[in-house]
Amino acid sequence: MPNFIAIIRHYEKEHQQNTINEINWFGSQSSLIQAIELAAIAKDHRGRRYSHQWRIKPSALEPKWSCLL
Repeated sequence: MPNFIAIIRHYEKEHQQNTINEINWFGSQSSLIQAIELAAIAKDHRGRRYSHQWRIKPSALEPKWSCLL
């Protein structure tokens, strides 16, 4: 059985800061609508797609974000 405390500590060490940065990025947008649009099209603070979204074509995401509003 995995050691869940070790898994949590690993996550905190390796990934938690990225999550905090992402939350801060979306929270710093000028409006909730802008934050939703950027999240829906998977754009980060550099204007690039998030690495876990690279397989999805931008054309599949961009026209759909307005459905979230």
